[in-house]
Amino acid sequence: MGKILRFYLNVLKLAARDKNFRAHAFDELWSVVRQYLPARLVTRRRDYVFCRYLTSTIENPRGRWLPAVGLCYRLSAYGILLDEQGRVLMGSDEKMNFGWNLPGGGINKDETLEQGLIREFKEETGLEIRVGAPVANGDNFCIMPTGRAVHAVLHYYMVEVVGGELLPAGNGFDTSRVAFIDLDSVPPQTVVDYKAVYSLIIRARLLYKSANLT
Repeated sequence: MGKILRFYLNVLKLAARDKNFRAHAFDELWSVVRQYLPARLVTRRRDYVFCRYLTSTIENPRGRWLPAVGLCYRLSAYGILLDEQGRVLMGSDEKMNFGWNLPGGGINKDETLEQGLIREFKEETGLEIRVGAPVANGDNFCIMPTGRAVHAVLHYYMVEVVGGELLPAGNGFDTSRVAFIDLDSVPPQTVVDYKAVYSLIIRARLLYKSANLT
């Protein structure tokens, strides 16, 4: 407690005599405080972000404009598993009318990215995996099927199977089908974010080929 008080006293002293430090300190304070205020009150309309409904396509998006500071933060990880034909393992949920997607999902607060991906992959496909090289990462402002608006930070990894048993009929909850998919042979509208996934798989194939050549 004493160290914390000394830290803030030092900040106040520096702010009192250094105009540049004071300006940066106030900016830092405001960035923290505004997260606890009503998002629409502290965000200019021009700074709103478009949040796409996940059930809509990137090519024909539907969604809402919302203040980014009011979105829930969702850290997530997804696994890319290729077979010998270059097909990628994907899951879908016919009950919820959700197309083919890469196995993975949100990371719990008590998990690392690797732990969360191993858990999600096992839950959705039945397979136990080892997490390999990162493939890509990115951001997505979206509205989940539950209605929750999130700023999702997405991490994609190569994975390899170390155990378990594939569940072709899914887990009965968030997957009802699990299969290796040839993205060149399926209708694009049956895959969630087809273009983005296709680009990821091209990159993953190059990484896989490079790893096998070394």
